[in-house]
Amino acid sequence: MPRSDPDTIISRLATLCREHEAAYAITREAAAQHYAPFLSALSHVTCRMKPGLAADKALASIGARSVAEGANLNIVETPTSGEFLFRERVDDAWLASAVQVYLDLLTGEGRSREMATHLRRERIGF
Repeated sequence: MPRSDPDTIISRLATLCREHEAAYAITREAAAQHYAPFLSALSHVTCRMKPGLAADKALASIGARSVAEGANLNIVETPTSGEFLFRERVDDAWLASAVQVYLDLLTGEGRSREMATHLRRERIGF
């Protein structure tokens, strides 16, 4: 999407998904930062989203487009509703459950595994 900081992306995404009734949940680093802060700064937002017309409209409204590299918004298509069951509303946005965020971080790159361990210890408790 057009150059924006992660907080602005989350806010705009929350508003447009609500308007278009698109199912979504913020996950990975952006959600983990809320549950158990670890990083000094975020460079992107990852969102689980149920594919379909509502999602397409919300993403078009936010100005999202595919890029080869340097994305600031990553979408994980989530075709089943099960992964949205335990999401948590924080301020105006939906965050994936802490357990889902942990699992998503385990599949990430960079410091994602470190962040997953931190989240597990601080929030999940095992």
